[in-house]
Amino acid sequence: MATLAEIGGRVSIEESHRGSLANIAITDQESGETRSYALPHTGLNIHDGDMIAKGTALNQGALNPMIFCVSAVFPRCRTIDSGSFESVPPAGAWTSTINISK
Repeated sequence: MATLAEIGGRVSIEESHRGSLANIAITDQESGETRSYALPHTGLNIHDGDMIAKGTALNQGALNPMIFCVSAVFPRCRTIDSGSFESVPPAGAWTSTINISK
């Protein structure tokens, strides 16, 4: 599964003491908030110094729609059936449906 950025901001990548992992920090330039991730070096979709948006896939892998719901990329989600989720945006905004297969 791909890891999605919980916040948008500037990417900083440092070597981890664990060897095969990279320490990735994303810092929101306005608020100063930082989120950190430890991910394998292989398959990264980002580079040191990149500016990314909230919800950007940091590494390669399948996107899990439940991660979108939990990470608030879509502020609220509701289940349509056992394999579909629908975003519930504020009134007047667009709506999207995400289907997943088991």
